[in-house]
Amino acid sequence: MELTDRGFIQTNKKLQITVPHIYVVGDVNGRGAFTHTSVHDGQVITHNLKGEEWSAEDRYMVYSMFIDPPLGRVGLSEEQAKKESGRYLMGSMPMSSISRAKEKDETDGLVKVIVDTQTGWGILLRVWHILPKR
Repeated sequence: MELTDRGFIQTNKKLQITVPHIYVVGDVNGRGAFTHTSVHDGQVITHNLKGEEWSAEDRYMVYSMFIDPPLGRVGLSEEQAKKESGRYLMGSMPMSSISRAKEKDETDGLVKVIVDTQTGWGILLRVWHILPKR
């Protein structure tokens, strides 16, 4: 068994270690210490055992903190977008401009997005949802 530079168990994209019949799921593989990530790890392994080609490398990490204020994000950071895409647009919208937020009287904070401009499709690279404490 090999470890990464950060001390996690090294796996391939199918979550196998150097011994092909052993798979690593969850916190120890360094791919995210979240329940939903571990569940997806299990799905990757199950589908690969059935002969399908699934990868743990092509997913976007969903991150949320159930705190006050709440925080959620998915996708690439601005730094990653610069490195991987090179051309992107970043924009934000205050929660006070979103009808649902107004309806619930939760208009503090903002939603921020990064969009890839190279594809011509405006592929969404990242979303943040940030609500400051009242």
